[in-house]
Amino acid sequence: MKIALIANVNGRYISAEYGGGISEGVALTANRTDLGGFEIFEEEDLGNGVFALKTFNGNYVTADINNQLRTNMLEVGPWEQFRWDESYILTHHNQRLTARIDKELIPIEQTENRDIWEQFTRVDLEPIKKREGLVHNVGRAAVDSTGYFHPLGLTFFWALFGWKFERDRIYQHLDWLKQFNYDYLRILCEVDWEGRTIDPNWPDYQQVLTEYVDCAYDQYGLRSELTLVGGKYKSSFNLESKVVEAMRGRENKVAHYEVCNEWERLDKISSNDLIKVGKFLRNNTPNLVSLSTPATSDDEHEDTYSQMIEYAKQAGANMHVLHTRRSDHDVCWSHVRQGYDLKNFGMIISNNEPQGPQSSVDELNNPMQLAMARATGIVCNGAFYVLHVGQGVTGKADPSHGRPENMWEVPNIDQIMHHVKQVDSVLPADIENWKCVNNSRDDHPMPLDPDLGEGFWEGDSDGSVNKNFACINGDKFVEVLLGVNNENTSGTTLVGKPIRDTTIVAHDISNYSVAAGNVAKGGQLYLEGRKDKMKGYVVHGNL
Repeated sequence: MKIALIANVNGRYISAEYGGGISEGVALTANRTDLGGFEIFEEEDLGNGVFALKTFNGNYVTADINNQLRTNMLEVGPWEQFRWDESYILTHHNQRLTARIDKELIPIEQTENRDIWEQFTRVDLEPIKKREGLVHNVGRAAVDSTGYFHPLGLTFFWALFGWKFERDRIYQHLDWLKQFNYDYLRILCEVDWEGRTIDPNWPDYQQVLTEYVDCAYDQYGLRSELTLVGGKYKSSFNLESKVVEAMRGRENKVAHYEVCNEWERLDKISSNDLIKVGKFLRNNTPNLVSLSTPATSDDEHEDTYSQMIEYAKQAGANMHVLHTRRSDHDVCWSHVRQGYDLKNFGMIISNNEPQGPQSSVDELNNPMQLAMARATGIVCNGAFYVLHVGQGVTGKADPSHGRPENMWEVPNIDQIMHHVKQVDSVLPADIENWKCVNNSRDDHPMPLDPDLGEGFWEGDSDGSVNKNFACINGDKFVEVLLGVNNENTSGTTLVGKPIRDTTIVAHDISNYSVAAGNVAKGGQLYLEGRKDKMKGYVVHGNL
């Protein structure tokens, strides 16, 4: 990412003298009024909020232990690592960069001080990639003016509280998030958490909402999923009217609406009010509108699904959301396969709060399985997916759940974010409108025969795969293979027998490597499996 830095104390650009390569003397200055090559830095993200700065000549900025700044290093080590602390730039030695306006040339040095001389503004020089237009559906697929896409979101419930009371932290999180190119953030419009309430009766409530939504989209390309009720619905709040009024003219910045998060839990809203608010939203906004996830039930989920489908029909809702069941059974493949339920709802749908890093009840931290959870949902007609990270609930450190203060402090979060996003590269754009099938269907393109010992494992039982859902469109198909097993530590495993001569492209989601070949009708496709069952594939075929 190409950036420039401005010293707040004088409004001048930071320049790498001679484009870099300075080993002693003045290497960086804050005296340029115009932006040229020497004032442009390549910011290299090192993860966890740490970055390096490469100068015009390809050298890195170094803050050495003697409080000197140099620009002569060709590789990144500890002294080339920096991080933001609000508007201050911290070195590896916890010193702050400072613009010495009291000296000739205004050199950049290091100091322990914390004042206006030490404050800088970061300027992005590469335009943010923003999707344009209104998010709507074509069948069960999502589309906007940019085209078809599989909308990918992230839990960010505390955004409005943060914008009002902790704005610097919101900026820090948005700055960190932009590297991953996600599509939207799921935020709450109301919640009554102790000490972190989002109150629709704030005098500046609509200003807070509009400022945040504008900032997220205009500066970072992130739309907002607006979940209206997170705590308790009160008609006196006039919440739905306030939100719709605030979003008028901003409809392109909204991913979709949800009336209530887990509506039946803790009596957040009655079914009548759920339908009423949903109907109001549908009558007053062109956006996609969902009501809530169906009521939770261990044994009768089909009944609760039917109930929510009926409520949505009464409200005129044009979208559904589902919180797929969390489980650590079958080394968490039990949760991944829940994406198959998305096919049951008959319209565009979001896997809105699945199992994820530091989620309550059960966690899922494996990047490959999280990517497979997203891919499974899309193959099973579910367009939207929210990566649910526990830290994004309150935005506050929660030791009881192992949640840190900041998202970038979540273990392995950078790899998780990238891995889940990369699913876009292995799935067709409008696949949500293809026909979803299970192994037992006659038109499954590459079934296994349990009667021949080619079946599915659960628990400690033997079997090739945990599940093999597929979707078909004419002579094309895409199949997800979950938990490919092998009795040895690793080795090839029979994963399917094509019903016709087939050209196969198999994407190994552990590293996104690709294998391709032809398999004759009735032939056997073998792919690498693992004894620990940590293998998942997305397979493309032409029959």
